[in-house]
Amino acid sequence: MQRTSSVAIQFGSAETQIATPGESPAYIEPTVAAIDARGRVLVGHEAIGQRRKHAVWPIREDVVHDREYARRVANTLLRRAAPGGLRFRRRVVLAVPGSASPVEREAFDDVFFEYDLRKIALPVAAANGAGVPFGGATSVMLIHFGAGRTEVAVLERGGLIWCEPARLATGACMERAVKKTVCDAYRVNVADQNVAALLQSGLPATAEDASGRFLPSQWDRRVQRAGMEISRATVEEALSPALEDVADLVREAASDEIMNGAVVLTGPYAAVPNLAAAMKRRLGALQFVVAPDPGDCVMRGLRLALQEPKRARAKTKGKPMQAIQPLSESVSSAA
Repeated sequence: MQRTSSVAIQFGSAETQIATPGESPAYIEPTVAAIDARGRVLVGHEAIGQRRKHAVWPIREDVVHDREYARRVANTLLRRAAPGGLRFRRRVVLAVPGSASPVEREAFDDVFFEYDLRKIALPVAAANGAGVPFGGATSVMLIHFGAGRTEVAVLERGGLIWCEPARLATGACMERAVKKTVCDAYRVNVADQNVAALLQSGLPATAEDASGRFLPSQWDRRVQRAGMEISRATVEEALSPALEDVADLVREAASDEIMNGAVVLTGPYAAVPNLAAAMKRRLGALQFVVAPDPGDCVMRGLRLALQEPKRARAKTKGKPMQAIQPLSESVSSAA
């Protein structure tokens, strides 16, 4: 990254993404710190790849769990992301969960106290990155499926008016649910990469869909000898509590305007194939549309905030941040 006075950062539970204005790729490292055998503190990939006797993940459910280690991780990764240094007063535009409490928001202020911090609600950043037009009086619903926190949000007049977390629908919870279902059914342990592969195989396109069976050819020999096949319906059954948790929040917040429009899905786990169809089966009156490249929506929105710093400043003062660009034609036509 070039020498700059401002950066955008998504301080996630699993990984941290840092970007500067422009189209350069985001800098990504795990959000983890560790102490090695010599007592040195390692951060990011160093903490994952080296021998360690103690590891700390300072961000849980996308909020600060350990302020001291969170500050150390943030400062180290910011220095790595901008090796030439951050010139002038260092401005950091940070995505914060829309459902975070005042105490959780204050913790981010403590972690980034050395910087000129501008906080933007994560659903607002995701909506701007997806190009969702929410600057008018019409309410728009967005569901962000994140690794550490999944949020159901309603946006209107350029700002966030309602947001609640779906505790059972985080990416980590969904992976644990799939792993437990397979372990209980087949009495075998499932590696994390195989759980991810099961999610990537997707959910059934329809309730009657029995096709698309996932053959775990890369699993251990016990699984191969047993000839096990995990269907997409089994994966959806494992995710049923998570999807129902999201559906309950949607029912709670849905208004007539939202019922006549489309609910936009963003976040890395929104890319699970046929997730929109599974939500449609639970909420038949609504249309669900996955945003283009859903996992990158938040960072795209933060980049836009860097390009228009007045918008980020206005958001922190309680003024709404307007939608910047229209959503793709596929989403608009579905609405």
